[in-house]
Amino acid sequence: MTEIRRGTAAEFDEIINLIDYVFSRSSRPHDFPAMYPNLYQRTDESMHDMINMWEDGKVIGSVLAHERVLSVCGREMKVVGIGNVAAHPRMRGKGIMSRLMSYTVEELKKDGVAISILGGKRSRYNRFGYELGGAAYGLRIGDEEVAPVYDKAITEKYDFRAFTADDKETAAACKAIYEAQDVHYNYDDDGFVLRFYDWHNRMPYAVYDADDKLIGYLALGELPSNPRSACEYAFVDGIDVAEVLAAYVLKTHEDLRLTVRDWEMVLFAKLIRVGGGHSFGPTEMWSILDWEVVFDAFLTLKASYANLENGSMVIEIAERGKWELSVDGKKVSVEATDKAADLSFSALDAVYALTGPQPMALIGYDHPEAVLRMARSWFPLPLVSLEADRV
Repeated sequence: MTEIRRGTAAEFDEIINLIDYVFSRSSRPHDFPAMYPNLYQRTDESMHDMINMWEDGKVIGSVLAHERVLSVCGREMKVVGIGNVAAHPRMRGKGIMSRLMSYTVEELKKDGVAISILGGKRSRYNRFGYELGGAAYGLRIGDEEVAPVYDKAITEKYDFRAFTADDKETAAACKAIYEAQDVHYNYDDDGFVLRFYDWHNRMPYAVYDADDKLIGYLALGELPSNPRSACEYAFVDGIDVAEVLAAYVLKTHEDLRLTVRDWEMVLFAKLIRVGGGHSFGPTEMWSILDWEVVFDAFLTLKASYANLENGSMVIEIAERGKWELSVDGKKVSVEATDKAADLSFSALDAVYALTGPQPMALIGYDHPEAVLRMARSWFPLPLVSLEADRV
């Protein structure tokens, strides 16, 4: 008999042994609980995120569906990250992955999930509703770029101190700075800090100013590695983040690779004057199940840092719905409507067209000028996922 159901703490060893085995065969040796201590724990809550297929009492396939709550300008939504899609190597060809993914997608819809994210081949996951989307800037800065721009004296202004999950006071203070950002996930204390540790030897650093005051944190990727990736960073208001990053590079002689979000244009402007070159592209594969929530949250976010074109237009997304979006200064409204659509998309095309790096490629230019002005101003929505939040 075959059944699909969520896992329990009592099934931890069987499930983890399967995914370790599958991914160790196809890649380097895996030990998922050690690699991702925030995701794989011997608890019912953690194992509930594992959707598994069993046949005659043995687990033959598994999918991680890790649920979190994302806050965007105070608007909260369920976001599920999909990972470790695994089928036992000796059971392949029986549609295990397809059945698990189809089951999972239906679960997401029933549970009121707004967004689901995964990494993987576009050709494999398009049929389950996932498409490339989101847009962010990638940059790299190192000694050669920083030294001509910044005086080495800035290294005396900042101190970078690694901290662990056992340092509860520092972790809690960094978490408070993180939660003050317009975009953040709602984590408990352990969940916040444990996600910084994975098989890439990440390490979070608390950042202090010259008066020994905590001003933020910088979570960095693998060491030794050059460049090191800035997986996540958050600082209190008023901090010159570009100078902090430059100080780190000058102090450690490590190159940094980082992702800059659309709402960080002040930081981006400073960094391109240092590093020069940059990339711009999609961040993940996304499935957007609740566009009304996404429109409201992310258009409001964009209106908070950009002067958007005022006006209203109707967007229709097949299998999702039709909404009238309106912008009046910083005020955004989103309402379901039966009005004729100004822009229409399939569910897949909508992800790229409304959140991807080149919206006009799919929006097109054969529209009234007023619609084009709004489209160029409003899109892409600032949808982005950082390394520390990936599953």
